Amino acid sequence: EADDDDDACKWNLARLWRYLDDAEGPGSGEAVRREVRDLVVKTLVAAEAEVTPASHRAIRARRTLVAPKRPCFELFGFDVLLDKRLKPWLIEVNVSPSLMGGSKLDRAIKGRLMADVFHVVGFEPLDPAVLRADRKAARHRRDRRADRTADRTDTDKQLP
Repeated sequence: EADDDDDACKWNLARLWRYLDDAEGPGSGEAVRREVRDLVVKTLVAAEAEVTPASHRAIRARRTLVAPKRPCFELFGFDVLLDKRLKPWLIEVNVSPSLMGGSKLDRAIKGRLMADVFHVVGFEPLDPAVLRADRKAARHRRDRRADRTADRTDTDKQLP
């Protein structure tokens, strides 16, 4: 959590839930979280008739153009407003929301979001030790091939 001047009006969700519990009483944060979750689910259900065919078209286009049998996904950003009774109201849904961050808090939140997205779609985090081992193994294979080529060349030179 950042308390920079840039972030004065921005909180991460954990901070919001804590604030609601403190200001409105224990369990308030969880109650609002459930209502927001219901709002998101109902919005996705309502949009399913539009989203599903668009997803299928995107998958078919991607299979023919780029990568056969590769899954695709869409990231949605939900803008939600809480009224004074803590009722959530949907403002808008952003398709492919910006993942750029101007503040430390934005970068922290969006960085974690990207890590979650990569995990869901099957990317594995880069392990520098594994990368070094892979590079070493590749150099070893190249060296062995070069040695075999040199041995064959030497043998060819010795033949009458």
